[in-house]
Amino acid sequence: MRYSRAALLITTTLILTSATTGCTNSVTGVHHTSDPTPSKTPVFSAEGLPPGAVGDPNVPTEVPNDPDLRKYITTSSCIATDDGWSLSGTIENPTDSTALYTVTVFFATSNATILATADTVVEVSAGTSENWQASSDFAAPPDTACVLRGVARADGDNRR
Repeated sequence: MRYSRAALLITTTLILTSATTGCTNSVTGVHHTSDPTPSKTPVFSAEGLPPGAVGDPNVPTEVPNDPDLRKYITTSSCIATDDGWSLSGTIENPTDSTALYTVTVFFATSNATILATADTVVEVSAGTSENWQASSDFAAPPDTACVLRGVARADGDNRR
């Protein structure tokens, strides 16, 4: 069956016109029949959080972190405390001078809502390792996860 070019052009135009109807933006004149009703939404929704748990309103957005230093730090214990949660481990200093390290930890729900944060500064002698611990007091659900969020030199020295 052969169709004329005009018939194909008209059919194609009709299909494209019907497929794109309504695909305009406010700049080209879309008019809404009603204005949206503003509503207050809390910064941290309690939906899905365990009873008593509250999201941390002060989660830092800039955390000192040097990915190259992660090979020198281990975590060994993520445990509940009387008042919250704690993460501990060991950090090694492979350099030939004493180093200060900042370790930052986030405590989160199983759905990754940050409940609390903690950091600690650890002094490690040259060529040795030290234990570290970061703890925070908060209403902690039993399935709290400990996240090693950052490790960086606290003394400004970038030797690894």
